[in-house]
Amino acid sequence: MTCDAALIQGNCIVNESMLTGESVPITKVPLPNTSLGGSQNLSTTEHSRHILFCGTEVIETKYYGNDHVKAVVIQTGFSTAKGMLVRSILYPKPTEFKLYQDSIRYILTLASVAFIGFVFTITQLVIAGFSLERIIIRGLDIITIAVPPPLPAALTIGMVYAQFRLKKKSIYCISPQRINFGGNIDVVCFDKTGTLTEDCLDLMGIQLSNDSRFDKLQTDFQSVTGLFAYCMATCHSLSKIGSELVGDPIDTKMFEATGWTLEEASTVEDAANLDQMAPTTVKSSNTNEADVHEIGILRQFPFSSRLQRMSVITRTVGNENLVAFVKGSPEMITSLCTQETVPTDFKEVLSEYTKQGFRVLALAYKPLDSSLKWHKDMQLNRDDVESELIFLGLMVMQNKLKQQTEPVISELHSANIKTVMITGDNILTAINVAQKCNLVTPYQKIYQVHANVSGDDVANICLTLEHAAVEQMTSHKSKNDNVQPHSQSDEAAELPNMCYAVDGSSFEILREYYPEEFKKVVVGAKVFARMSPIQKDQCVETLMEVGLTVGMCGDGANDCGALKTAHIGISLSEAEASVASPFTSKTPDISCVPEVIKEGRCALTTSFGMFKYMALYSMIQFVTAMMLNTFGTYFGDIHFLYIDIFLCTSVVLFMGRNKPYTRISVQKPVKNLMSAPIIFSFTSQTVIQTIFQTICYYILIAQPWFVPLDPDLDSKNILCYETTALVLYSFFQYVITGYLFTPGKPFRTPIYKNKPYAISFMLLTFFNLMMLFFPPEPFNTFFEFVEIPSPKKIFQVELFALLLVNVVVSTLFERCLVTNKKLMDIVACRCFRKKHKLSYAEAYGLLTEIKCETT
Repeated sequence: MTCDAALIQGNCIVNESMLTGESVPITKVPLPNTSLGGSQNLSTTEHSRHILFCGTEVIETKYYGNDHVKAVVIQTGFSTAKGMLVRSILYPKPTEFKLYQDSIRYILTLASVAFIGFVFTITQLVIAGFSLERIIIRGLDIITIAVPPPLPAALTIGMVYAQFRLKKKSIYCISPQRINFGGNIDVVCFDKTGTLTEDCLDLMGIQLSNDSRFDKLQTDFQSVTGLFAYCMATCHSLSKIGSELVGDPIDTKMFEATGWTLEEASTVEDAANLDQMAPTTVKSSNTNEADVHEIGILRQFPFSSRLQRMSVITRTVGNENLVAFVKGSPEMITSLCTQETVPTDFKEVLSEYTKQGFRVLALAYKPLDSSLKWHKDMQLNRDDVESELIFLGLMVMQNKLKQQTEPVISELHSANIKTVMITGDNILTAINVAQKCNLVTPYQKIYQVHANVSGDDVANICLTLEHAAVEQMTSHKSKNDNVQPHSQSDEAAELPNMCYAVDGSSFEILREYYPEEFKKVVVGAKVFARMSPIQKDQCVETLMEVGLTVGMCGDGANDCGALKTAHIGISLSEAEASVASPFTSKTPDISCVPEVIKEGRCALTTSFGMFKYMALYSMIQFVTAMMLNTFGTYFGDIHFLYIDIFLCTSVVLFMGRNKPYTRISVQKPVKNLMSAPIIFSFTSQTVIQTIFQTICYYILIAQPWFVPLDPDLDSKNILCYETTALVLYSFFQYVITGYLFTPGKPFRTPIYKNKPYAISFMLLTFFNLMMLFFPPEPFNTFFEFVEIPSPKKIFQVELFALLLVNVVVSTLFERCLVTNKKLMDIVACRCFRKKHKLSYAEAYGLLTEIKCETT
């Protein structure tokens, strides 16, 4: 498809994997005439099952007679679904990770320092009487030294290496800037089916309704006859492409359990037998079933996450009567059934299954007017078809946990990263699965949040404690008043050992009536059930609004909005090209989540280390240049060449090769450049290196053989003791700072495991020591150094001792003071700042704000 088009005639089977990452083909049906009645507008979200989206592939079409498939173009170009995705890639939504903005601030700071150095250098050279040409060149040189142009680019080094390593693990990233977010993840949200649990459900049994009671659970599915069997055989969105059934895995399991076969009409005459567009028919292989052998599916109302159901209109071959079959969530189906057909023990039976973690679907039917023909059938309103239903029974399915689910959840909990489930399934089923995978730990109490709106437009909030003594906590608030909840702190539960569970309807009511309490529930909840795709997106947005860094992992089209919204969205789709989220994992389990977090922490640490190194490298060179200018000398071209190509480039090339640490620690890396640890580290190291260069100079002038430079105004004056000592000492400082800003545990592997980096350090250190103690004459000449006439190499030993002290002092500051959280809090005056994150204690404090009534 090259445009978005609304289907108005005929059916289509479409592959939407390019847009949604959903590899299962989807059946598109015509837009009903009545769906746009009144003031309702066409919505690409609500009417997605009637719209052919740009970028999708139409696999097969179905039509009646000469009435070919028709669709009305509604969007083109960048206004289409594909166009908006492409535009979002070309112009991604700005994130709060202000690395580049902060780097510009550093550059401006360095520019200010450069300006001061420029003025100082010009003044010194003018006083000394140097030529105008020499003054201009030296002055501009100072500016280019102090403000390194590649400084912002240094922030991408960690991301580039991390992206490469993720690709080797079959995790693909289309937004590398998002990798750094993985380093500070506070909470990870998971879809349930297909993410935490297996994608395919195992059909465990069926339970028929009989005289307002449930029969015993049946496991021999092919022995089931009658309306329940017809519903299982017809109420699905399956199609046949070649000899293969394609469609939703749940539908496939259900249909295959019946033993029936599905056939597509091959000729117009076959279609005319059922008086409708080329139909899908199902045939029974049960020879003992004399009444019905073939049923045609005349029309389909596709499954909607919002409506929580799907339905079909069918007709038995040789019979004029039309029957509608409906399946969906038990709560929704029973609300549409006549209550006398619903078993009296429905709630007890459903609760028993869901508490055991089973997935339950309800089935129902409705006989339609026998006089209806195809053209009348096409005009039926969905609400009319799916009303006054007759309850048939329950279909119980088992959803097993994936092998990697529980270990990954435990690993995230050990790192103090909160895990949350956001699913469209039943809340009790979701709670059970959450407990099985330890997403909700055994010692945590679960307060199930119930909210409803009474007739007088008052919201009633009820918090129910699951799997423990039942407690009811209620509060009343009108939409138009500001009544505050009652305080009852004595009734508060054990705050650290609890969590909330909330369903979609309560989620919506809380969001509208209790905006402040709503945020607390969202932060404190670990299970969100019966959530629509929009509500999943809203849940992730709310977590982000309260200051948390959020990850989302899902596998279906229902998760696409949340995957795009989250800081880290990971799709488990096996589609060939999914652009629905920043990350796509080809491994269909959540083992990719810790990998992204580890790589994010490693990339963040690498980027900041590289940034600090590039900035400090400029400051060391700036200080050396300022001191040399004071004495009337300067760097030689070979000095610049060695520093830039060998000393600096080796760090740039190899620093990012450090792999992430094997475990995720509780400690998190610093997440922005304008933070106390980064500023303190850079500033303190600049001062330290400046002090030790100054000490180096004073050691030099204290030597008995030292003769001060008498500058020649027509020469560069490179061959002197000052240049040799200060430049040679600065060589070691570049190596020292490279070591300091390459940390290992807890975010990266130790430096010695990065073999190219470790080897380059050893070679550079060896070469520098050689130039200090035993410089070959050709090397001295090449580097424009003078021979130091120190007896017994006393001066060289003193410089080496100074270097050792330099290493110790720099390491103590970087490894002890910079990593001291209390000291950094004092430096940042954090105790006086207003916090931005809503803490879990505040979220669970909702229990103390609502009046408690024990029932």
